[in-house]
Amino acid sequence: MKPTSIRICVLLAGLLMSTGLFAQTFTVYDTSNSALPANIIYKIASDANGDMWIASVNNGLFRFNGTTCSVYNSTNSVIPADFVYAVNIDQTGEKWIGTLA
Repeated sequence: MKPTSIRICVLLAGLLMSTGLFAQTFTVYDTSNSALPANIIYKIASDANGDMWIASVNNGLFRFNGTTCSVYNSTNSVIPADFVYAVNIDQTGEKWIGTLA
């Protein structure tokens, strides 16, 4: 790379950083700082009510309504296994769940 190209790249990077494009901060939500019952999730789907449906490893399916989290697993629902790797919601609002059972 030529010295002119390097100066342009450094100038461009400095400009982007000063505009805040690289200055974003992110919050990590896990079991220690949220209502999530598990730290490993595979898929998140949102329904028409705005509820988030979260597929998790070994903890079943969660529904988060913005305040509380409900857990659906093999002991309290018809889900055959607690390893849920997929959740999709179709146009009619029907939930499609993929498990390892």
